[in-house]
Amino acid sequence: NRRKLMPQAPRRLRFLPFDPSTKRSEAVLSQGDQTLHVVKGAPAVVAALTTGAVLSQSDVDGLAGQGCRVLAVAAGPEGHLELAGLVALLDQPREDSETVLQELNGLGVRVVMVTGDSSATAQAVAAKVGIQGRSCPPDGLRQQEVSQSLDCAIFAGVFPEDKFRLVQAFQKQDHQDFSNCLAVESRPAAHRGIRHHATSDSVAFVRQRFCHHILGR
Repeated sequence: NRRKLMPQAPRRLRFLPFDPSTKRSEAVLSQGDQTLHVVKGAPAVVAALTTGAVLSQSDVDGLAGQGCRVLAVAAGPEGHLELAGLVALLDQPREDSETVLQELNGLGVRVVMVTGDSSATAQAVAAKVGIQGRSCPPDGLRQQEVSQSLDCAIFAGVFPEDKFRLVQAFQKQDHQDFSNCLAVESRPAAHRGIRHHATSDSVAFVRQRFCHHILGR
C-alpha cells in the first residue's frame, strides 16, 4: 500500500526538464522538513553527482547491450546525492523492420541510424533490424569537416543540432531526402531535409513504405 510506504507524499518545489547539454533532469521536493533533490539522466553524468554507492558499469553495459536506453536515478539533500538505481527502457523494433530495411537496400537506398542513445544501445538495436557498419560518436559531427564521418552506419549520442549538420553534409554530397523520416523532436533537421523533392522510385518507396513504417502511420 503506497500510503503505508509513504504516509506523506512529497511536494514538488521545482522541476528542471531534461537538457541534452547536461544529459539529465532534476526535481526538488519537499517532504516534511526536508528538501530532496532527485536527478535522472545518463548514468555517467548522474554517477558523477553522487556519493556512496558506486555505479556498476557492467550493469549499464549489460542493459544497453540488450537494446535498452539506460538511465540512472539519484536522490538526497543537495550535494549529498546517493545512487537510487537504474531504469531500463526498451522499445522493441517492429517485427517487419528488418524486412523493410532489406527492401530499401535492394533499391540502393543507404540507411543509417541517428540517435541520442548510447553507442551500445544503438548497436544492439541496429543488429536487430539489420543495420551493419561502424558506430561513430558525435564528435565528428561537431567538427568543421563533417563529411569525414559520413561512412558511419550508426551515429550515437547526437544532439538535434548534430542531426542538422549531418543532413547538410549528406545534401552537399547530393544525397536527397535524407531526413524525411526524422523524429518530430528534430524539426530543424527535418525541415532542412524535405526541401529536396526527388521523384525517383527509391525515394518514393521510402516515403510511402519506410516513413509510414517507422512513424507508425
